[in-house]
Amino acid sequence: MADGYRERVFDANHGQPADVILDAVGGSVLYAAVGALGFLGRLVTYGASSRQGATVIPPTRLAVENITVGGFWLTPLITRDGAGGKALEELLDLTARNRLRPLVGSEYALDHARDAHEGLLSRRTKGKLVLLP
Repeated sequence: MADGYRERVFDANHGQPADVILDAVGGSVLYAAVGALGFLGRLVTYGASSRQGATVIPPTRLAVENITVGGFWLTPLITRDGAGGKALEELLDLTARNRLRPLVGSEYALDHARDAHEGLLSRRTKGKLVLLP
């Protein structure tokens, strides 16, 4: 997935590097994404579905290339009172009122939970998986 990442970003962006990249994969893909950023580009990492170890990006590279890498994780916003502000309150309210629903990719009978887990591990799934009791 990391091989050819930069080229795919440039192709998708009319031959230009990206201003912003959101990465949920981590590992070698995150490292490749840094190489697809343009001047003053920003990368936000919010997951590690690759299950690879942390990616080391030398601070001097960030400075010399004038790029920024930051992280986002929802849990601290939920566990710290008021940390998420009005936007998080609205998001949770919309979800509670069923006005915002997750994309369900597949449903599995509970006795097929192993199949669901194997699909996740092999990255064959899209959206949320639902186990039905």
